[in-house]
Amino acid sequence: MHSNTVERPLLAAAVRGASRGVSTGWQLTRTMVPISLVVALAQWAGLLAVLSPVFEPLVKWIGLPAEAAVVLITAALVTVYAAIGAMSALTLDLAQVNILALMILVCHSLPVECAIQARAGGSAARIAATRIVTALVLGLFLHLALPTNLAAVPAPMFQAPPPGEVLLSEFLAAWTISTFTTLVKLFAIVIVLMVANETAREMGWLDALPRLLRPAMSLLGLPPEAASSWVTASFVGLTYGSGLIIQELREGRLDGQGSDRLHSSIGVGHSYLEDTLLFVAVGASLPWILFPRLAAAALVTRFPERSPARLDPSS
Repeated sequence: MHSNTVERPLLAAAVRGASRGVSTGWQLTRTMVPISLVVALAQWAGLLAVLSPVFEPLVKWIGLPAEAAVVLITAALVTVYAAIGAMSALTLDLAQVNILALMILVCHSLPVECAIQARAGGSAARIAATRIVTALVLGLFLHLALPTNLAAVPAPMFQAPPPGEVLLSEFLAAWTISTFTTLVKLFAIVIVLMVANETAREMGWLDALPRLLRPAMSLLGLPPEAASSWVTASFVGLTYGSGLIIQELREGRLDGQGSDRLHSSIGVGHSYLEDTLLFVAVGASLPWILFPRLAAAALVTRFPERSPARLDPSS
């Protein structure tokens, strides 16, 4: 009897997670496919080659092809999903996939996410500048730190046909196969992730995390009171967790400096689980795209900005 009582909520959580995973996967598909197609057609028509001289000086010093600038701009203005779509239309090696993944994870969806943090009391301009600079620094770091042999290994998921060398029908056929393969992997990752998230929530593990992590906050340069908001941003993300983050900060548990430190930290590093695994699914290495981000999120908290001590609950 007790076993059945426990199993029913867990089964319901798994069903909720699977449903959320399918919904998220569909959102990913709707965003990724059109952008990937546009970038692929631009590549086939030679438009990206025309733009290459403009972008090459901006990205060459971090080991990326000129076309990668399109991916970075897409990520900064839109979403991680859109950036993966743009990546899928390029030919990349494993080193470039890791560099792009790390930079995108730090610097994506700036208009939306910076607005969310501004709503929660942060400075949108400062957060955006911190994320852009951090992404560039980490991109250079990875370019210098990655094993040189990775640059000689083609990334299977990112090997587009040479532009202009095949018929459009053949190019689109190759793009369709590549995109479908990517989507199958991403759907599988997202569904498993959402099921695990809902199960952990049902078991009460997510509620216990802030209490368990309070002593570790000092390693991240954050006050213990920031644990709950940090966990929300880290495991739910800024967009999905915005309501919780705003509410927690409006309760006034953090002073001005503590709030600034938190905003810097979660701006540079958030959604460590879902977004990170999306890039692992398309060939990035987990240690290279996770640990540098955690280290950077801890370092940026050492440079807090003075701000009002409390948020106005009525704002």
